[in-house]
Amino acid sequence: MLDRTSAEGAVVTDAQPEGRTAGPAPGPGLGPGSAGRVDGLLAAAAAAHPDRPAVIGETRLTFADLDARASRYAEALRPLIAGRGAPVVVSSAPHPEFMAAYYGAIRAGAVAVPMNPLLPDPAVERVIEQSGAVVALLAPQVFTRVEASRPRLPRLAHVLRLWDDAGEGGVLVAAGPGPTSTARAGGPASVTPVADGSDPAVVMFTSGTTGPSKGVAVSHHAVRTNAAQFGDAHGIDDRSVVMCHLPIVSPMHMNAAVRAGACQLLCPDPDIRSSVRMANAHRATHYYSLPVRLARLASAPELGGLAFDTVRMIAAGNQTIAAHIIKGLSERFGVPVFQGYGLTESTHLAHTDGPVEPRPGSAGPPVAGSRSRIVDTVTGRVRGPGEVGELQINGPQLMTGYVNRPELSPFDDEGWFATGDVARLDEDGYLYVLDRLADVFRHDGLLVSPSRLERALEAHPDVVEAGVADQPDGSRGRTPVAFVVPKDARSDSGPMQCGALLAAVNSSLEAHERIRHAVVTDAVRRSATNGKVDRKALREELARRPAPEVLDEG
Repeated sequence: MLDRTSAEGAVVTDAQPEGRTAGPAPGPGLGPGSAGRVDGLLAAAAAAHPDRPAVIGETRLTFADLDARASRYAEALRPLIAGRGAPVVVSSAPHPEFMAAYYGAIRAGAVAVPMNPLLPDPAVERVIEQSGAVVALLAPQVFTRVEASRPRLPRLAHVLRLWDDAGEGGVLVAAGPGPTSTARAGGPASVTPVADGSDPAVVMFTSGTTGPSKGVAVSHHAVRTNAAQFGDAHGIDDRSVVMCHLPIVSPMHMNAAVRAGACQLLCPDPDIRSSVRMANAHRATHYYSLPVRLARLASAPELGGLAFDTVRMIAAGNQTIAAHIIKGLSERFGVPVFQGYGLTESTHLAHTDGPVEPRPGSAGPPVAGSRSRIVDTVTGRVRGPGEVGELQINGPQLMTGYVNRPELSPFDDEGWFATGDVARLDEDGYLYVLDRLADVFRHDGLLVSPSRLERALEAHPDVVEAGVADQPDGSRGRTPVAFVVPKDARSDSGPMQCGALLAAVNSSLEAHERIRHAVVTDAVRRSATNGKVDRKALREELARRPAPEVLDEG
């Protein structure tokens, strides 16, 4: 990795050789699998490892099984779509059938639109309508909900279930005004030709945590490149067994595992104990989970007896994990614990730490072939190492643009994408994310990061979980309010206890960051789709409450 410092002291962290041009372009040194079609990843794995398990979950499929099933989906879908590039929604429930349908839709020449099955009904309708999908392949629980929404989705012609009432997969069960019979095509499907890797492969929707969700168009090349970037950085190869304890099938993890010929374990049970048992039963080497689940694994007394037999690394993304949680997990399980950073617009991953000497609290350096920089949030001037500003990224895994949003110009003239995240880069190019730009606020004219305050609160021994939101504070701007889940819910949680807690936490904070109010709660409000703190909901709750007592004057 190369850090180039300008005459003004600004740093651009570049995980690529000198002389590379800016903008999304093919990255060098990414290894096999970065050129071609996305479904070609599965075809290559099936050819190299036909009898090896590809996925173990509700069912068990070898790579040959998965490839054949994807071909059946392709054959069944071709008569239903209007030529190459038609969007097909596929609900990403943690089930092997999603994998077959995802690759099958792409093999049919469609653009796959993964949809989180945990989205509320209005969000499900927005994804279907904004993507322009005429076909939706859905898990049973989503199928029923979408059927009820059909009158509001005039373009959606075909709604099909990914598995039947008996749990049998590989069957498209039709309903409503669409097709009227079960579709189960046999035989290999011909591959729809693609002119080059710039053709769209998938449309993914942003989470909508800080604003309305947007459809993100991603090319075949970007998906395959990011699979290589992720897999190579995390050491995923054909001997790996990848445990994904996530509420959905993550295409990033899936594509990296398939590219490497690795087995993927899907655990739909949210209970952490179930995932550990499954990981041990199948000799998992890599364990991925949500940060909120890893935080619980680190702190919940009832999980204290859990142990991994063969897992050699634990990792997460999605949001920053406090350094003390990473250190505690690593010491407890005796394996490296680390995190990465990405967003939908970067095909999920832009930075990642790795299993060799990870730095707690950091999301690591840029992935291979990409680069990052920090710019001033007001002037746009590139900032130096350690300085805080907005993160911008540039690399071959970036999206091609937003779907049906021509008014949005996501890239500057040199191909840099503004992430909307406030962060800093150290001298080695390691990334430290502070917060979303939309979540930070000013107190006495200085920026305050709610996520930083949450990490400070959760480092206190009496706190299990914390969330921070802001509220108006007259001429001082806005002030932070903490929502705190105490470690011992049976203890006295009156103002004196909160006052002592805030006094201890505030002693480590800058004057403008200090928390003056706290609310004791049973659980912090989080997004059902990604586990992030739902600051909008917390602000709404604050607006409904009487003005809280000032517990610490700072």
